[in-house]
Amino acid sequence: AWTVCMTSWHAAHNMLNDYQDMTDDDARSDSYRLAYGVHALRQEYITKLYFFIVMAAVSIPGVMLSLSFRDTALGPAFPWGFAALVL
Repeated sequence: AWTVCMTSWHAAHNMLNDYQDMTDDDARSDSYRLAYGVHALRQEYITKLYFFIVMAAVSIPGVMLSLSFRDTALGPAFPWGFAALVL
């Protein structure tokens, strides 16, 4: 369960990072990411709405498992996982 939780947080963070890349670095024509990697939003493989639906679906298991661990020794990891998501 802990592996699923951390994978969920990590995937959600990666998706948030992709969205931030689109609005920052990928706005430039010489963007490293556009030149050497696929960016589903920028290249319009998916819509923003669908992207956020998928991001929510990826995040929910991490949030639910983190909440279920809150009264265990793993409880302090929840705030750190959330902080990693938004930072």
